[in-house]
Amino acid sequence: RLVLTSDNDTINIDNLSGVLSGEVVSSARVICTGLFPLKAARRELDSQLVNRAYEIYQSTYKAARVLQIDQSTVVKMLKKYKK
Repeated sequence: RLVLTSDNDTINIDNLSGVLSGEVVSSARVICTGLFPLKAARRELDSQLVNRAYEIYQSTYKAARVLQIDQSTVVKMLKKYKK
C-alpha cells in the first residue's frame, strides 16, 4: 500500500522519484486504523521496519545506520522476525 501526500495541490513526478527508488524516509506518523495490544503493535512495527530496511539496503550495517540501532540488533531482529 502507498499513501502519498504533497505540499502542493497536485502530485507530480518529483514527488514520486524518491518513492520509486525506495529512498524516501518519512517523518510522518504511523496511522492506526484500530486498537490492539501495544506489545503486538511494537513487534509488528519492528518487524516491518527491519525487514524493509534490509530489503532496501541488502546489508545489516546499512540497515542499522538508517534505523539508528546497532548492527547486532538488526541481525537478531531479522532472525526473530524472519518472514
